[in-house]
Amino acid sequence: ESRETLMLELTSRIALLEIGRIAGIEEREARGLFDEARAVAERLQDKAGHAFLLTSYGRLCGLAGDVGQYLTCAERAAELAEGSDDAALAFEMHSVLAHAQLAVGRLAAARATAERALTEVAQVAGLREAVGRSTAPGLCRVWWALASAHLGRTAEAEAALEALLAEESERALQALYGTHAILCEVLRLRGDLPGALAHGRRAVELAEERGS
Repeated sequence: ESRETLMLELTSRIALLEIGRIAGIEEREARGLFDEARAVAERLQDKAGHAFLLTSYGRLCGLAGDVGQYLTCAERAAELAEGSDDAALAFEMHSVLAHAQLAVGRLAAARATAERALTEVAQVAGLREAVGRSTAPGLCRVWWALASAHLGRTAEAEAALEALLAEESERALQALYGTHAILCEVLRLRGDLPGALAHGRRAVELAEERGS
């Protein structure tokens, strides 16, 4: 088989996992697709494809309630990305890892992972431009803020989310990032119930508007 054929086999299975995450898929079928795709990624020695496969399958497991498997997949994906020479890939995988750490309640680790990734965006030459069209930077900031809030650093979390809202005026991105919903939680933790309610209502409006 040619490399192009193998790449098509890998990407098609990743796409099926992504569709399954949205539309629903049986656990056995998902595991079968993952095992088949992982074997192809290993044959290709494609670290990026393998990492994206792990995050697709991991998120699917997380939605099904197996957050431990999500974390395992995210950790392995981050290891693969760190072993590559692709700084943008490493950033994407660290953003996913921060989310997985949040999912299992590792708040300090999630905050540290997100903070390290965001620091690299600011310091590594060309990285900001490389991830400029990705949603990962915005999501990484959300994970940092959420972890910070639950660690008692609610003022920092609120400021970070307000800054993100000010930068991302596009309603689709506000809905995707869930910024208003996270701000609702942060303000609730701060005892600002009217503010929390306002952002909660805004989150619901955006979700209904986007059909989410």
